[in-house]
Amino acid sequence: MSDSEHSANPPEPDDQPDLQDLLVEHLPALRGFVRLRVGPELRRLESESDFVQDVCIRLLRQRNNFEFRDEAAFRNWLYGGVLNEISQRGRYWRAARRDARRTDSPTESDPGMERLVGTYSTAFAPDRAAMRLEDVAKLEAAIDQLDGVAREILTLHKFVGLPYSEIAARVGKSEGACRQIQNRALAQLANLLAKE
Repeated sequence: MSDSEHSANPPEPDDQPDLQDLLVEHLPALRGFVRLRVGPELRRLESESDFVQDVCIRLLRQRNNFEFRDEAAFRNWLYGGVLNEISQRGRYWRAARRDARRTDSPTESDPGMERLVGTYSTAFAPDRAAMRLEDVAKLEAAIDQLDGVAREILTLHKFVGLPYSEIAARVGKSEGACRQIQNRALAQLANLLAKE
């Protein structure tokens, strides 16, 4: 077969996106999701950058089991893996009774904080001016005050992008109830942030 015949019939492209590229694309939202879901205690014990890196490495090791069907299914798979990791690490720290004195707080020297500010701004304040770095800690503290179901609905909808039908199935509530809980949670966040 000549070179011209070979180039006329190139191999069909693989329509599976690269897992590593997908993970890189989702890193800012993933980092925000982790910070909001781990809660204040675990946030003090572990850096979300290390946490996200560990999760991504673990998922990349499982790439042979990965099949991309669509964006929604990928997000569901990705954030499901993150929630499993959060549960495992929470159990580890509770069982080990680790010293909780470490206090990592957002600083301007943290290179990922600017991306996190953008992610939070997009998710929670798209109609306002961009958030500032100091707003990150205030927003996280306010979200920490939400009850567990409200925090779960809010993060699954704002970061994972799950429709209310899937969220309702996960939390055992109706779609309408999920919408109401999220609206109340957003109003509560607005009130808590206004007090600051």
